[in-house]
Amino acid sequence: MRSNELLHIIPVIVLALLLSWQIDSRMFTDFRDIYLLSNPVGSKINKFYYKYTLYPAEVFKSLNQKMLKTGMIESQKADVTRMLENIFLNDDYIPI
Repeated sequence: MRSNELLHIIPVIVLALLLSWQIDSRMFTDFRDIYLLSNPVGSKINKFYYKYTLYPAEVFKSLNQKMLKTGMIESQKADVTRMLENIFLNDDYIPI
């Protein structure tokens, strides 16, 4: 790549970086509300996204990032089971 071509690309990269810092966290929901939910095709895309992408993404998340944490506790002593359930509930686990 010639240095002349590189001079044209650098401002684009700088502007892209500056824009990424300016993006509001509500931008995604605003886009969804305005462009997707306002028409039937967009509504189908939105339903597909929320039906098929959120739960498979759970596989790649660390335990602290997961939306639902489940655990099964069994003990010979009922009081130990209740104590462990309370500990897990305090850490956002859902007992099964």
